[in-house]
Amino acid sequence: MGKLRDRLVLKLGEVHPKSELLPWLKGYIPHPDSYIRNSIPIDKRLHYAKLGYTEFLAEMNIELNFDQALAIGALISGDYHTGYMIEPPRFGKSFIMGALANYLAMHSYSVSVVASKSSRTAKVMEHARRHLRGASIDMKNMLVEESKASISKADKLLGRSETAYSKSRIVFKNGNKIDTKSTGDTFSSMDSDENIGEGSHVLIDEMDFISERALTELGRREFERDDGESLILFGISNPRFLNHFHESVTNPNLKDDEFVIWGNIVTSMESDSIKMTPEEVLASDFARTEESIRINLLCEYDENSSEFFNAPMIVAPRHDISSISPRTISALGIDSAYKGSDGITLALSMYDTDKDALVRVTDTINLRPDEWSDARSTREIVDGIEQVVMKYNVVSLAIDTGQGSHLIVEMMNRPSFGRVTIYPIDFGGRPTPEKVASHVDTALMARNRRAEMHLVLRQLMQENKVVFASEIKETLLTQMRAIQLKNKELDKVTLIGKDVIRQVLKRSPDDLDAVILAVHALELYILGVEGGN
Repeated sequence: MGKLRDRLVLKLGEVHPKSELLPWLKGYIPHPDSYIRNSIPIDKRLHYAKLGYTEFLAEMNIELNFDQALAIGALISGDYHTGYMIEPPRFGKSFIMGALANYLAMHSYSVSVVASKSSRTAKVMEHARRHLRGASIDMKNMLVEESKASISKADKLLGRSETAYSKSRIVFKNGNKIDTKSTGDTFSSMDSDENIGEGSHVLIDEMDFISERALTELGRREFERDDGESLILFGISNPRFLNHFHESVTNPNLKDDEFVIWGNIVTSMESDSIKMTPEEVLASDFARTEESIRINLLCEYDENSSEFFNAPMIVAPRHDISSISPRTISALGIDSAYKGSDGITLALSMYDTDKDALVRVTDTINLRPDEWSDARSTREIVDGIEQVVMKYNVVSLAIDTGQGSHLIVEMMNRPSFGRVTIYPIDFGGRPTPEKVASHVDTALMARNRRAEMHLVLRQLMQENKVVFASEIKETLLTQMRAIQLKNKELDKVTLIGKDVIRQVLKRSPDDLDAVILAVHALELYILGVEGGN
């Protein structure tokens, strides 16, 4: 039995019997000691929960459990403008966000439903439309005719065949609207990032996935109202990454108008939002892996993870060349050295849309010559690169130009590299201009190209879109743990220098550098960025 599973068993033994809990209008009130954190004063919780419950029952004919009602009541009371929640699955995150969006648009101001992917915002909007079908006459009469027509149609057809209009926007006669905004998918395009800075209340699903730059844009909510009052920001997420959301929920010095409600499997079982026995929880899909237990049930952060690469590493055996399809895109990253002990490190990445659309980091290879002799060594190194290019049908490569210009010249003189798009990369140079122009987060957030490439790999890890060969796991993990932010207060992501990393590792992070170059070569090729050859 794993360590976290053992802790889960102990946690399930801490669930208070219903006889020791106060009954709520729907279920029970969790015991105060069961929360990981609940910053709302105990003596005010019942007041806010009653407000949230009664308002939503009257407006949309829906009943809220205690924690749902508590968060809603605190926000609509006017006492709080910012709220953060961590809760297990089946809590009803999209359910309450859809209801809150309707209520705020009806009574206050426009609402932006934000997530990293449109599929997540679509789920919230689906709940919003369902709530409207059971809403009060007053709320239904506030919808503009186009919205009313689409909802009426949905009523008749039991929720099917709703118009595209109603799926992406709901408009009220008071001029307020509910819109959805996504921050874009990794590797999808260079124009997927949407402007989310338009003044509105902001409801964020899976806030962990939203970049700090996007959140900065959301800060415009604080200056939108004429009366000087800040608009609402409400974010819900699971505890995955040690990023800005983690800093928010663990901040010991919250503002007077901020709250954190941080539950876990115990609070959900006590409130009856999860109607399962301890045995059923242990047998559920959420308890299959240690990582899932931590994130979904214990609702805890991995405090020992890398400060920067703050996401689990998915590994699999080295990719079999025989399984490569004709549509597999292969790319190389080359971390170059001119001479010395570091040598030349290659990393191979692959992407196959015919299968699972994952980026695979297949291998790292060191090509250090036994004896450096300028031209001869250069030819030997390029011979080795050429073999990899031919074997894996490499279509693009990114190479560190700091000490790799001699390799670039040699490759460009060989016909075998004619079909390979070569990206000369200056680690200290500016982020990719094409990505900056298209408002891609990983470029906009970065101080330089080195930071950008690290951000790309981190984003893929956070979205579970990259798989590493198990044979290189430990080497990469060691080097990843050495990566740190130089200064969190800077407006752009800046990493500590490689000289500092060498002191920590007692060597250069060649393997990681080659990997970020390989993934970057893949990204630039997919996005259609022209190479330097």
